Amino acid sequence: MYGFHLHIFRAFQKVAPKWLKRHDPNDPHWYRSRSRRPRHNPRKISHEIVQAVKMVRLQLYNQNLFCGAQVILWELQDLGIKPLPSLRTINRILAREGITHKRTGAYVSKGRAYPKLPALKANQAHQTDIVGPCYLRGPIRFYSLNSVDLSTARCGITLLFKVWPRHY
Repeated sequence: MYGFHLHIFRAFQKVAPKWLKRHDPNDPHWYRSRSRRPRHNPRKISHEIVQAVKMVRLQLYNQNLFCGAQVILWELQDLGIKPLPSLRTINRILAREGITHKRTGAYVSKGRAYPKLPALKANQAHQTDIVGPCYLRGPIRFYSLNSVDLSTARCGITLLFKVWPRHY
C-alpha cells in the first residue's frame, strides 16, 4: 500500500506545477484540456499568393489557353510575384479552391464519320498533322510534325525544336 501512495505522490509532483500555473480563479473552466495544435504554421501559403494563383488560372481559362501549374508559374514569374510557389503548391491551391476541371466520363462520339482516303498501297496516302504546343519543364514549348501512312499505319515524327515566345 505504501508503494502505491508513493507512486501517486511522485506523479502528483510532476503534474502539480502545470496545474498550479494554469489555475485562474476568474475562469470557471481553467481545468479543461487545451489544444496542442500549433498556434501558427510558418509554411502556410499567404492569402495574396493564393489569390494571385486563382486570378492567373481564371485569366488563362477565360482566354481558352492551357492553364496547368507550369503555365501559372510562368505567369506568376512574369508578374513579379515573390516568393514563387512550387508546382506542387500551385496544384494544391487549385485542388483546395476547387478550380480544377477533369473530364467527366469517357469521350462521346458526335456520330459523324471521319473522312477517309482510299489507300491500297504503301505511300499512296498520308495523314499529316502538327501537334502542339507541348510543354516540358521550364520555358520550353515545342511542336511536332506527325505523318501517318494510311495503308500501313506507320508513323513518322519530326520534332520542331524552335522555341516560340509566349504571347498572351
